[in-house]
Amino acid sequence: MCGREGQVGRDDPLLQLTRVTLDGSERPIQVDRMAMPGHLQRLRYEIGIG
Repeated sequence: MCGREGQVGRDDPLLQLTRVTLDGSERPIQVDRMAMPGHLQRLRYEIGIG
């Protein structure tokens, strides 16, 4: 990040994540879009199915 908090420099890596949550009938009920400075993030998922 450079400058003020929440800003990413033009040449900084950017992690963009789109997550869609589905209901029991496989219909989308929520969409989350996130953008984070890539050099400061580590992405890890643990998903329980069933």
